[in-house]
This record gives sequence, C-alpha cells and structure tokens, in this order.
Amino acid sequence: MDTDTVITFNGEKVTYIRPYQSIVSDVIDFKAPPLSELVISIYFGYRIPKTLTGHAGARTNSYASTNNIISAEKFPLSYTFPRWYFISAIDVLTSDLNSKAVVCFGDSITDGRGTTLNAQNRWTDIFATRLQNYEPTKNISVLNQAIGGTTLIGTSKNIVYPQGEERFQRDVLDQTNVKYLIILYGVNDILYSNYDDVAIINTYKKLIKKAHENGITAYGGTILPFRKNQGASDKKEEYRQKINDWIMNTSPKLGGFDGYIDFAKPMEDPTNSTYLNPEWNFESDGLHPNYIGYEVMGNTVDLDLFTKTSDYLGVKANETEEAEKTSSYIGVEANKTEISTITTTTAASTPTTTTTKISISSFLEETSTTTLEDNDKNSEKDGSLIITPSYFTNMMLIIMIIIFLLH
Repeated sequence: MDTDTVITFNGEKVTYIRPYQSIVSDVIDFKAPPLSELVISIYFGYRIPKTLTGHAGARTNSYASTNNIISAEKFPLSYTFPRWYFISAIDVLTSDLNSKAVVCFGDSITDGRGTTLNAQNRWTDIFATRLQNYEPTKNISVLNQAIGGTTLIGTSKNIVYPQGEERFQRDVLDQTNVKYLIILYGVNDILYSNYDDVAIINTYKKLIKKAHENGITAYGGTILPFRKNQGASDKKEEYRQKINDWIMNTSPKLGGFDGYIDFAKPMEDPTNSTYLNPEWNFESDGLHPNYIGYEVMGNTVDLDLFTKTSDYLGVKANETEEAEKTSSYIGVEANKTEISTITTTTAASTPTTTTTKISISSFLEETSTTTLEDNDKNSEKDGSLIITPSYFTNMMLIIMIIIFLLH
C-alpha cells in the first residue's frame, strides 16, 4: 500500500525553522491502524544547522543519507543513529469526543534505558498496548514525556537535561487533550542531586496542584529500589521510603496524588526489598530495569484508574474544607502482576483518525530550510540532544517514529 504523503506548511512544501521556534504542518488526510509505526522523512536544503535538536534516548534508529531520495522505495542506509531528531509529537484529529491522553512524566526509567533497540518495549509501551486491548480505555493515548538523566526539581533552563519543574508546562500542560498524568520521577534527585524527601514531596505537590487546575487527574509512581547502585546510601534509601509512603498514603485533599501505582514492590529483590531484582536489572547498575523488568512495570498499572477522574479538578490543594470529600484514588497491588508477551509500542500515542497535524521545531543555532513528508511537533519536548555531525550537509533524514493511533 502506497502511504507516501506530502506534508505542507501553509500550503508550501518548503518551510523555515527559526532558532528556538516550532512549526506546525497543515492537516493531512492519513489513516493508520492502532499501534502503527510511521516513517517520517525530512529533506534538508542548503542551510543545515551545525547542531541538531533531538532525543538521545529514543532507543529507535533514524537513518540518514545524502541526496534527495525522500520518496524512494528503497533507502540506502548511509548512516544509522539510535536517536530521534526534530520531531516530537503528532496531533491527531478524531471524531471520538471521548478521546483522552495520559502523560507519563519522568526520567530514564520511563524513557526506557535498558530496553531493546527498535523493539519499543518500554513500560509505557506495554501500558499503551494494554490500554488499547481493554475496551473501557481504548480511547486513552499514551504520551511518553520522559527524558533520561533529568531531575524532578529545578526551574533553570537546561537544553540538554531540562528539569521536570521547568518543562512541566511544555511537556504536560501544553500537550493535546491530556486528562491523566503519571509521575515516576525523583530518583536522580535523591541519588545525584542530594535532594531529600521533603524537597521532592513539595515539588510533587506543586505539580499535582497545576495538574488539577488544568483538569488533569494525577497518579504517582513509587520510586524503584536502588540500594545496590553506587550512588546509594542508607540515608538516600530512607528518603526513598518516606517518599513512597507519602505517595501511597497521602490524600489528594492534603495535596497528594489522586492514586498511586506501586512500581517499586514487584521490582524488589525477593531477598532484600531495598535492592532491584537482579534478574530484571540492566547492566547490573542496581537502578535501571531490563526489558523484562519494564514488562513487569507495564503490567503493574491498573487500567481502571483511567476510567476515573479526580474529585479535585480545578481545586487548589489544601484549600477545600469539605470533610467527607474523597477522590477516586486507588492503590495498586503491583506484586500480583504477571509477565506476559513482549509487545511493540511507543514513546507517544494519539487517538485514531483520518486527519493528522504534524509539527517540528528547532531551538539550536542556525535557521534551517526543510522539505518534509510526515512530520511532528517540537522536538524540544521529547528531550534535547546536541550533536555536531560534520557530514550533515544537503542530506535527508528518515526519522522512524512509532506512535499509537487509538480508536
């Protein structure tokens, strides 16, 4: 089937990306079944930026070659990179008025460090496939807005490692039709930035408050065991346990999450709950799961959480005095999960459609002239990688992006 579709910008095939700006394509008529893989091709003109906006943790190959072969059936694999460039999102128009999105917000554990190249087996991928296979949640799309190596706390501008607080507006609140949020964030703050439980909990409260004010139900993910990691200590383990206790036992009436997903419990070493299960540990670092561990995590999420909404949407935390008011927060018995078949999923997903709107961005150095055939949105959102490949002159980039197109 020929799916070669030309993307235009204000009716033109050629557009310019200004530094630190985003561009959004015209709407196109394009159909794709649920859990599809899309190939996005970009041909660069004569002005190629010396540094490229991209996502270092894609764990999916992009392909590059010289000359304009954007519509060629066979692509000569001159260069291959396990990263994404420029593209960050695809907005999909749908007739389903009940379509919604859930943002998974976090660091490398949500970004997928330890997964298999090109296999799309992050925990978010497993989760997204399960949503698609469960009738009450087929209308829910998954947006993976994680960036490896980042901290939850921080508001300063960091292009390569943007902090959670700083990017929350852009990567969560500004995303299309977001109604749910899962925050699995804070391990880098504890291990490498010397933040304590109080600082992390206070930041959770800020983000929960912002989510509620924007109509988003917020769920917290417990931080995985890390005691065998070289950066760990007894004091840091104490912080982790206090944070997880707060996530699971604090009512949204008191500024807590609307519910929790206990990722930590099923990932424990059976002989020591402060250790990550060694059978599910990537490179024995005591911190990151491997693809089997991510499948356990993806199967941990209670899908019925995404058939409920918080009672506190639009309400500022700690300002209500309604004595009996409770939200639909639910604790998940994560240790009851079973491992199932590894499935193929993605870093971002959107509801099914016949029309699609795509955008791209550049926030580094030179203006670049581009011609596109299937594009996406604001790659700054997906994480920022700065590289300087000297051979990127008059070349085409084929960007493999895997998205979910749900009913």
